[in-house]
Amino acid sequence: MSPVVIIILGTLLIAGMLWMKTVPAHRRGAVAFKILILLLVAIIVILTVTGRLPWMGALVAGFFLLLKKYSAVLRAIPFLRYIFGNRKTANTQKNSSSGFQMTRQDALKILGLEEGCTSEEVIRAHRKLMQKLHPDHGGNSFLAAQINEARALLLKE
Repeated sequence: MSPVVIIILGTLLIAGMLWMKTVPAHRRGAVAFKILILLLVAIIVILTVTGRLPWMGALVAGFFLLLKKYSAVLRAIPFLRYIFGNRKTANTQKNSSSGFQMTRQDALKILGLEEGCTSEEVIRAHRKLMQKLHPDHGGNSFLAAQINEARALLLKE
């Protein structure tokens, strides 16, 4: 490899290591994986541009490197069910603890809000209810979970 390529790859590696230092310890494995993928992509691009790797090989290698990214297509199968079948499931969020499907209207009703509310109003209503119904203040964990799920559903959209 030419010195320019080595300098570019070294710079990317150093930048990645500095980035890794700023990340909390429990996320360093994911960051190391991202750095490795970025370095592999950079090497493939450099080899392709310099003519050492045919374009078809670069496409195949890029496909395999980005396969994890495109695996989201498999997760889109429920969306395809929304398109071709029951349209109600697209507006719901599954609660893993109870199996209850919460709709946007349910979330608004739980927080005592109306359609068209702002994110600040959602946060304010959530905070007010959690102060009253938090398990540490005499409430129960089921109600707290429902309030948190309603907040998450409304802020996600």
